[in-house]
Amino acid sequence: MLIITLFCLLLALVSCSASGGDNSGVGTRIVLTKESITASSTNGKYSIFVVAMDPWTATTTSDWIVLNTSEGEAGTKEFQFSVLASEESAERNGTIEFKSKLYNSTTLLQVRQLSFTPDCEISPSALTFSWSGGSQEVTVAANYEYEISESADWLTIERTTNGFKAIATLNSENSTRTTTISIVGEKYNITNSIVVSQSANSMSKTSGWAEMPTMVTGDNLEYCTHDKLPSNNKLRNYSFCFDKEKHCALWVAYPLHKCYTEGNGERTDAWSFDPCCIDDNDEPYLRNAYYPQGGSSYSHSRGHQLPSADRLASNEDNATTFYYTNMTPQLQSLNGGTWAALEDDLRKNWMCSDTLYVVTGAHFEKGYGYAYDNKGAGKACAVPTHYYKVILRTKKGNSGKWVGNCSADELKCVGFWFEHKGGAPRQTMSVTDIEKKTGIEFFKNVPNAPKSVYNASEW
Repeated sequence: MLIITLFCLLLALVSCSASGGDNSGVGTRIVLTKESITASSTNGKYSIFVVAMDPWTATTTSDWIVLNTSEGEAGTKEFQFSVLASEESAERNGTIEFKSKLYNSTTLLQVRQLSFTPDCEISPSALTFSWSGGSQEVTVAANYEYEISESADWLTIERTTNGFKAIATLNSENSTRTTTISIVGEKYNITNSIVVSQSANSMSKTSGWAEMPTMVTGDNLEYCTHDKLPSNNKLRNYSFCFDKEKHCALWVAYPLHKCYTEGNGERTDAWSFDPCCIDDNDEPYLRNAYYPQGGSSYSHSRGHQLPSADRLASNEDNATTFYYTNMTPQLQSLNGGTWAALEDDLRKNWMCSDTLYVVTGAHFEKGYGYAYDNKGAGKACAVPTHYYKVILRTKKGNSGKWVGNCSADELKCVGFWFEHKGGAPRQTMSVTDIEKKTGIEFFKNVPNAPKSVYNASEW
């Protein structure tokens, strides 16, 4: 209806001009449905209708206005154009000129573009990391180009399609550390900041213990230590690295001495969640053994990494070995066979008055399977493809010296590797060989540990 009205108006204007007898002033030959358009600061597409008595051309001198066509025929035509995004702090104005090809008649469309308003939304607005580190994604929704800067040597930034990833390394200090990430739009002198904090290392007390492997950063890794033995709070118990996706500890590190194994304690079977920092949603619930998916009879035993018999000074000590974090799904044919025989050797043949230092570990090669912590359902707990132990002690066993103060000639260490299957023999090898298999550095606090060699006759 509007176009019809405009066309009738156009005819009237032309008629009035003609009746005046002025050939140079032919009147209005082109009418537009709009005389002006206001555009936003972003890229946009716009259209109007052109009602013309003659063929016409369209031009503009504004480089931020892009015409879809530059001409048209007599009649009614939809005319489309685009406006490019503005990054200017003031609005800008331009025109599109429509001109008859036959007469000296022009009509202008006024185009006004609003000023650019910088905008940036950041989520989350702050980052908090545990002391073991990890990575977190940050979304940055900005309508301008920006740079990201940070100065902490423990934090790395990786740009992503929607913002960036912040990666924190393990905090080895017993104190919280903080830094600031800046998102800077230099053209507009705009800076947004994100405060990043990382908690203190709750295991800093373990930093010098002989049995401790190197702790590494991992999104799914959580470290914990039971630093006081219930029967003697001057003795440490054990530490472990827990994988929250696999629902088990990758390694358990502990000292072994007769002060841990001799006393009034018995096997308690005190199965329970670990009071350590592990979330119950990540820890397996092992009131019973492990089951195949949908199965009603168990497929794997609850295999201790720190053996029950290694903590018998009191019942309270023994109960700490029955935390679910200390378990992995282990075939009973291995658990009660060659694996148990190795555990006996550690206690009966190699434990010494100078202390034996042990790391027990579960290893997962490609294609590992799963067992479940409940009949028919539950958490899918990864089943190790291999198990290992690495041990360290003084050669004499009664030197009265701490291993960290010993020369390489005064120390000996060895590794044992098991394929996870019934009757698997122990494979004796160097600690270095097991480091290569697992990617874990052992006995980092004993620089003279002779990890690359071993004497088979001593074990």
